[in-house]
Amino acid sequence: MTTAFKELPGSPKENYGPNGMTAERQLICAWQDRNAFVQEILGEGYQSGITNPVSYPGVTTALAAQVAVEPFMDDMTKQNLTSLTEGLNAYQGFAKVTIKYETSLM
Repeated sequence: MTTAFKELPGSPKENYGPNGMTAERQLICAWQDRNAFVQEILGEGYQSGITNPVSYPGVTTALAAQVAVEPFMDDMTKQNLTSLTEGLNAYQGFAKVTIKYETSLM
């Protein structure tokens, strides 16, 4: 991983069952690095269906299956948004990145 990140307190959460392991980690990274971080987690080709996701630490069969991104704090940068198809809110600080891992049955 080349994107700097930190794991939040209370993370990870692990579940075990007959279909294997699932887990969830909550991390933070710089807001401007969020898209690159998602690509590192899911693999660069995830948008076209070609994935090479990272595995859960110590469990090579539990792979990153979903990633959710949201602002970590309400530190929005003031800007004028004039179109629904261009521009998004921007934040000065961090993105909260939630990774859900699932056991791969390949």
